[in-house]
Amino acid sequence: MSGSIWTDYIFKAPTQADLVAALAAIQAAGLVAAGDAPTNMLGDAVTDANGNVLYRCRQGRAAQTFTDPDTQQTVTVPQTGDGASFYVWIRTTVPPSDVTVDPSTFGLTVPTQAEAASVLGVWA
Repeated sequence: MSGSIWTDYIFKAPTQADLVAALAAIQAAGLVAAGDAPTNMLGDAVTDANGNVLYRCRQGRAAQTFTDPDTQQTVTVPQTGDGASFYVWIRTTVPPSDVTVDPSTFGLTVPTQAEAASVLGVWA
């Protein structure tokens, strides 16, 4: 939307089930329109049995090490976020004053933007 003022809502959930419950309430409150969920979120697509994208999220990842098969060097891949948590980043024109649902009711917390970006990436 040209001229729109975007608001970013970034959440971290302890389980994907908690995230799904919160997203249903957030959608019912109008923060995420039924058809917008996949397009105004960062992360990997979560689909239904028919392949329709329901929402996008990504789980954090613990640090990992492996041996590069070409160089035989040990490579360390750093941790991104909390490996036990699921992250969602919603961008919308809905201002905070219009949000009528409290995501903490569903166990969601607000991570730092840097933590979420390490898991989900950033908007282009």
